[in-house]
Amino acid sequence: MAKVLDPVSGDEVDTDEVNRAVSETASGAGQSDPDKGTKYFYNGQWYYFASLDSRVRFMADPDKYA
Repeated sequence: MAKVLDPVSGDEVDTDEVNRAVSETASGAGQSDPDKGTKYFYNGQWYYFASLDSRVRFMADPDKYA
């Protein structure tokens, strides 16, 4: 179990849970449960978030949080 801190909220995020596929799209891509957290790839690195709100705030001003 790998844990990191959400760069926006400071909450702990379990990266294994964020990356775990709970279903598939019609094209076969894995989908995760956003209630477990979410992630965003920026500037060559994955950032993990405890909530969609944190990810949206990060995406609005990534250099503030990266």
